[in-house]
Amino acid sequence: MGSLKATLMLYFLGHWMTCSWHLVNVLEARDDIETWAVANDLGGKTVGDRYLRCYYTVLNVVTSVGYGDMYPVTNIERVFFILMINAGDVLFALAFGLIAQITMQKNQANESQKFVQKLLTIQQIMTSYNISQQQRERVEQYFSFTYLFRNSTAHIEHQDLEDIVPKGLL
Repeated sequence: MGSLKATLMLYFLGHWMTCSWHLVNVLEARDDIETWAVANDLGGKTVGDRYLRCYYTVLNVVTSVGYGDMYPVTNIERVFFILMINAGDVLFALAFGLIAQITMQKNQANESQKFVQKLLTIQQIMTSYNISQQQRERVEQYFSFTYLFRNSTAHIEHQDLEDIVPKGLL
């Protein structure tokens, strides 16, 4: 569900950037100045065709593809292109961060499932051998501790212990 939200958010932001790009061209349209819209002959085109060409341009700029077939002509358009490039950088960073987060969540879920499955297997074995409840709890605590310690990303190094624990206890 998170990836669907992210995809929709990216399309929504692309839509707003497209509309903003078109607005820049509408506001700059004058008879004495050649703009991107004039250079690409968008004056007599339908709204759908203008939107499609603006969206195409925005995607080229934001994704850093930049075929070179559509480029800014005026200084205001150049400034807007720079802003779109920066926005594209941020969007890609967010997208890659989201992909990494989704992957990590799946990996953590898999690790949790492995832990539970192993614990259930240990419990079944102890039940089949009629091991006392007190001994079962000790085995489960030991398994939980060793499993979590081995899979922890924050292992305590011996040097760290020497810095923390008083010298007489080591």
